[in-house]
Amino acid sequence: MIEGLQELEGELERFPKSVLEEFQRTRIRMQQRLSDAYLLEWARQGAAIARQPVRSWEAASEYFRVSPQILEHLTPMQLMEWGRHGSALCGDSPTLAVAFFRASPGSVSYLKGQRIGGWADLGRSLYKGTWKSSALSVRFYEGTPLLVEHLTYPDLERFVSLVETLSRKSAELATDCLR
Repeated sequence: MIEGLQELEGELERFPKSVLEEFQRTRIRMQQRLSDAYLLEWARQGAAIARQPVRSWEAASEYFRVSPQILEHLTPMQLMEWGRHGSALCGDSPTLAVAFFRASPGSVSYLKGQRIGGWADLGRSLYKGTWKSSALSVRFYEGTPLLVEHLTYPDLERFVSLVETLSRKSAELATDCLR
């Protein structure tokens, strides 16, 4: 085993078992496609997500679960960037990060690698620290696979701007736009 991975695996044992199980399940698939350095960085990134406060272990579990699917569409460097964006979202709200990671397999094939950060920021722009804005942002991420199938990225930006404007008057109406 790569030096450092065993230590990370031990650290992941502190969290609910789904985190370690997802890591172990996907590590072998990731190891086949990543250099040792990227594999270690990927594992460290997942552990760092899990270490964030308040149920961030759920986001880490989702990060590990979907990573092999993401790597089918992104370069290893882009994969690390995707993970950093999800980690930043987790710092705002683990719920946002879970939704971001969960929606990623259906979204990244349509988004160019360089658009991943912009996509993360679009969802973050809908989040204002309230439960209603959290639900709106989560709904945006959940709906992204369908949206990016039919909208260009500039159209997606305009649509999110409209939804964000609507949310100032009615979070419910804004959420309905994403259904």
